[in-house]
Amino acid sequence: MKTNAFTFALLLSVTTAFAQRAADEAAIKAMLTQSTKDAYALRQAEYSASFASPLNGLIAYNSRSGYLIPAGNPKLTDTFGSRPREVNPVTENYVFKFYGPNAARVSYDQYLYGKENNKPSKEFRLVEKINGTWKIDGLIALIDYGQNKYEEDLVRKAIETETRAYHEANYDLLNAQWALNRPYIERQQANLMPTGAPYLKGDKLVAFSNSYIKTLKPSGHTVRMSDYDVHISGETAWATYTQEELDKDGQVVGRQREVRILERNPTASAGGAGWKIVFLGFQAMK
Repeated sequence: MKTNAFTFALLLSVTTAFAQRAADEAAIKAMLTQSTKDAYALRQAEYSASFASPLNGLIAYNSRSGYLIPAGNPKLTDTFGSRPREVNPVTENYVFKFYGPNAARVSYDQYLYGKENNKPSKEFRLVEKINGTWKIDGLIALIDYGQNKYEEDLVRKAIETETRAYHEANYDLLNAQWALNRPYIERQQANLMPTGAPYLKGDKLVAFSNSYIKTLKPSGHTVRMSDYDVHISGETAWATYTQEELDKDGQVVGRQREVRILERNPTASAGGAGWKIVFLGFQAMK
């Protein structure tokens, strides 16, 4: 009887520990997912509350040009820009290592914008249970900044928006697609020869564009692209394509081969975050 009672007690203890471990893992997963959602939604108070000590916790992640280790309690707007975003991360491949009942290391893969044609970030967290609630004590995020469909779509969106703004004579929207703060921005085209050369760059390009755009009227024309090819490497992207201009009746009134080079602006300052055009060139086609 004593042996049976001991076996039963041991089984009950193991079952209880297993159930507690499963509950802890579920609670940690939910907390980490919510923390990520709060970060991109710029909910500063909620995000900071997910850390055991916002002032002393370790945060480290790689960037397109190196790595960052924000000090203290970093402002979300410094990392994620000024525009709140709703994300529903897909997470998988969790690995837990518990250091007793109140501390654990977690690693997992995270897809912010769906798995199709995207690569996951590799996420690492140290978590600590404080007063029965799991909190983050350390965060490391490793993101693959190689080419993927999400970034390709952002590059194309910047190009298409700039072209549409030109035909709508929308001065502010057009300028917002350019990295006007870069002294090396350039535009090349043969019909710039009256300015003295087939290109303009830097302040001369800005001055010319500011003057020229004010003479434009909405054309009512649309464009379509073909033979589009884009390549992304770190903070730089370049795209080539054939562009046809169509009048209100859908007739082709112009055709040209274009190249655009863009750089990614990482913050909301200096024109807004995202891909910005630094070079435009085209050749007319028959």
